[in-house]
Amino acid sequence: MEGPSSTQNSNVRVIVSKESRFFGVLILSIIINIGLVIFSILLGRFNISIRDVFLFFAGKLEGVPKSVILDVRIPRIIAALLIGATLSETGAVYQGIFNNPLVSSYILGVSSGAGFGAALGILISNNLVVVELLAFAFGILSVLLTLSASRIKNDNITLVLAGFVVGSLFQSFTSFLKYVADPFSKLPQIVFWLMGSLSQITLKEVYTFSPILILFLLIVAFFGWKLNILSFGEEEAISLGENPKVLKRTLIAITTLQTAIVVSLGGVIGWVGLVVPHIVRFVIGYDNRFVLPLSALFGSAFLLLIDTISRTTFPSEIPIGILTGLVGAPFFVALMRRKN
Repeated sequence: MEGPSSTQNSNVRVIVSKESRFFGVLILSIIINIGLVIFSILLGRFNISIRDVFLFFAGKLEGVPKSVILDVRIPRIIAALLIGATLSETGAVYQGIFNNPLVSSYILGVSSGAGFGAALGILISNNLVVVELLAFAFGILSVLLTLSASRIKNDNITLVLAGFVVGSLFQSFTSFLKYVADPFSKLPQIVFWLMGSLSQITLKEVYTFSPILILFLLIVAFFGWKLNILSFGEEEAISLGENPKVLKRTLIAITTLQTAIVVSLGGVIGWVGLVVPHIVRFVIGYDNRFVLPLSALFGSAFLLLIDTISRTTFPSEIPIGILTGLVGAPFFVALMRRKN
């Protein structure tokens, strides 16, 4: 007959085993990300050798190769890493908040609002900064409208339905802008932006937004244990000293800012925030303390790989949102079948 001490020892072994597995996967995912960064620097229409890469990081590379790496590939690589990490981590957060594996960070209408803002910016200006600012502003506005509409009945179902309604409204506005846009100059720009692309990311934007996105990623990662409490239900969360409504609003506010920033930079890139958290849970389990940081690392690797394929495989660049859909949709179906 087992006593309390043997049960306690068994629980300790399980915790240690989970943490060991987490750190193992964490180190492996960091190594994969580093490998993909080097791989992505090497590939492109301008030939870069492995020697050039070492010389660049040693500060000894000059001329055109240095310009290609520093001004073209590095900004895009950093953007892919941060956008992939942000979409994946925020997707995992939303799935935890709503206790629903089929939601992502776009569920409250931020992508539709940002899409409308970008389309409006393209229509009235050729300035990329104007486009990004309007995309960010309308992304935030769409979520504020969703939260305002959901106060009629303050529960998760009403919030999701409000997000669907607001998202549909902004999609209709975007369709109208596409209808009135010049079919030869403005319309192609709008369509290409809405399909997602990192081709216009500049080094200045990377310097501006990287610290903000990294800070948000770190802050959200520390909410993992609180998301675990939310998964027990509101009554259990209250009994453990948490205010579930305040916690949800805080997380929604932070992740909305994150998502609005990355959508304004790279356009609407789907499936990343839906598929990647499921892959992480399949590997490591459902503990959000582990799921959130690993979602960020898996997401960064996933989007960097997809972006590298989009710019190197075909004669002309394929919008990244098309490839994430082509890869993500069947992969998600396969993952669901495997889980069942």
